[in-house]
Amino acid sequence: MTSSQISVLMIVVSLGLILVTNGIVYVVPLEERRLRRGKAQRAALESALVEAAGTSLEMDWRTYGEVPKADIIALASAHSWTLVSDEITAAGWMLTFAKDRQSDH
Repeated sequence: MTSSQISVLMIVVSLGLILVTNGIVYVVPLEERRLRRGKAQRAALESALVEAAGTSLEMDWRTYGEVPKADIIALASAHSWTLVSDEITAAGWMLTFAKDRQSDH
């Protein structure tokens, strides 16, 4: 190997190390923040489902964006709500739920 090839190899390795370091420094904390937001959004969702009055409930999925739609539906079902529709509108991605009739709540 010539000295110029070794220099290029060292630069490439250095750039690789910089990319890996940036990934560790920036991406990992972002994932942790996303997980914390997800937990907070899940708690807020459960609170909204428990406190909702009436037989119909409409919510914007963007409010709970870190919670997967399937988890929202499962949590709603645990609180006697059934998904009736989901529609993308100018206001957001609206999920509409109906209260189950057999519910004692």
